[in-house]
Amino acid sequence: MATYDTSDLRKGLKILVDGSPYIVVLAEFVKPGKGAAFTRTKMKNLLTGGVIERNIRSGEKIDGADVEENEMTFLYKEGDAFVFMDKKSYEQVHIPESTVDDAWQWMKDNLDVYVLFWNGRAIGVTPPNFVELKITKLRIKPGKPFVFGVHAKADHRCFVFGLPGNPVSAFVCATRFASRIIARLGGGQPSEPWLTGQLSLGLPANGPREFYQPATRLVPPGKDSTHGEFATITPLNWVGSADLFTLAQANALLVRPENDPPIPKGTVVRVLGI
Repeated sequence: MATYDTSDLRKGLKILVDGSPYIVVLAEFVKPGKGAAFTRTKMKNLLTGGVIERNIRSGEKIDGADVEENEMTFLYKEGDAFVFMDKKSYEQVHIPESTVDDAWQWMKDNLDVYVLFWNGRAIGVTPPNFVELKITKLRIKPGKPFVFGVHAKADHRCFVFGLPGNPVSAFVCATRFASRIIARLGGGQPSEPWLTGQLSLGLPANGPREFYQPATRLVPPGKDSTHGEFATITPLNWVGSADLFTLAQANALLVRPENDPPIPKGTVVRVLGI
């Protein structure tokens, strides 16, 4: 087993902490004005995924974690386990669903992945950065008709957004979901223009699905538009998710959670500015 000094600590190094394998995600040398120097670290537990922070004094020795990453091929699923074959030894290994974790959704026959082992035990599966999948059946949760994926072509890869067919639902999905993904892909932080105001009329209880109702938010001249007590929210009557005419008159969406109780007139509510 390898032994490391604090000067060896770097991002990606796998070490033992209290008998468990960790990977270093941050290592920062600190030389205070008084006292001994140390290395400030942040480490992720390879078994549980938990993250800890620890200051390690200069000169302290750290044991390396006996881990190795083997390239393996996914063969098939058997019960609650995924079966992989080592590409060098051709030995087959059964890895439980709990270890494969979220990587299960990318598993397809003969897919090459990297399996992380600690003391001979598989503790993690890493799929390739890009996986080409053929969708034969798609099940979408009611009220959440949105699909996002990567389409692979011969010369490049592009991101694909699948939006619902009706225009209002497509607009809502683009506003609430697609825009957030695009912001993250661009390195920014997604934000939504939530605003407040008082209802100009009462609303009945909502049904079992989340509901986006077009509305207008009006602020009297000379008043601060950011203060909800000055704004009036008026829900608009519309005839369904294909009613583009009503949507065009709106400047906000009133978001009603599933099974939302009746809302009296004058209640301060939040709306999504559009």
